[in-house]
Amino acid sequence: PGLVGTPVLIDKLTKILFRHIRRFLPEIKKEIHEKQRSVQARLEELGNGLPAEDYERVQLMWTMVTDYCEMFKNTIRGKYDRKLQRYAANLPGGSAGASMSGGARIRNI
Repeated sequence: PGLVGTPVLIDKLTKILFRHIRRFLPEIKKEIHEKQRSVQARLEELGNGLPAEDYERVQLMWTMVTDYCEMFKNTIRGKYDRKLQRYAANLPGGSAGASMSGGARIRNI
């Protein structure tokens, strides 16, 4: 008489669910923490957001243009540029050697 009925089924399923949650919760927490660390690392890699003030934005733009010019000059001269290597490695094509041209490609060979 005590093994049938809705209350017994509810208790049995509750116990099964509780054991299942207890078994898999540490793994889920571990995955969440790993993902959180990778996202935090990516955010740190991206740096700060855009500046709020106009003059700071102009300064940022000039800095980016100057960096681009330096990378371009180094590519033409065939000099190794760490920024360019990181940029090329993140391109959808994959490897940095395939995306280089001119003096940089010759130096890479």
